[in-house]
Amino acid sequence: MLGEEHPNTANSYNNLAGYYYDLGDNEKALEYLLKALNIFEKVNGIEHVVTAVNYNNIGSVYRKLSKFGLSLKFYQKALDIYVKKMGHDYIETKKIKEKIEIVKKEMNSK
Repeated sequence: MLGEEHPNTANSYNNLAGYYYDLGDNEKALEYLLKALNIFEKVNGIEHVVTAVNYNNIGSVYRKLSKFGLSLKFYQKALDIYVKKMGHDYIETKKIKEKIEIVKKEMNSK
């Protein structure tokens, strides 16, 4: 057994979150993403690229739930890590910047 706080357990939670996200069950997806985040932050730290991927995924679920403030919060956390670790020209950095702009537009249209 790998244990409740093993990175593979976090990856399994992420996989389950993706499954529920694809089914449209965003609340369940969020539940598993937050479980994975808890592990990733403990194992990798809060400034690791793997943690940033999880922040990005959480931001996407909050966006689907129309919780735009929370979406921006998690997208920004991911962006900060990507900029620090990978730089401004990294493709994921650019993608998150685009997502942030889209969420801001969605907030302004509501």
